[in-house]
Amino acid sequence: MTAVEDIAGSESPDGAGLVTRCTYSHPQIASVGMTEKQAKEKGHEVKSGKFPFSASGADHPRRDSGFVKLVADAKTGQLLAHT
Repeated sequence: MTAVEDIAGSESPDGAGLVTRCTYSHPQIASVGMTEKQAKEKGHEVKSGKFPFSASGADHPRRDSGFVKLVADAKTGQLLAHT
């Protein structure tokens, strides 16, 4: 929906900026949304959390352990980023 609205020349109602980013490296890096710093700069009271893959069993035993990080607005609970 965001892509269609951008093509049509209008901005998403919440201005989410849901741009995906990835770096082809080892370990792999990917994210969606704002960084924690960007969220703070835009005036959000930020709440973030990190969960290691090693705790879920989804981690491959021969690789370095990865993680998932979520950044949300502390007041509304709206998810602002996923890394």
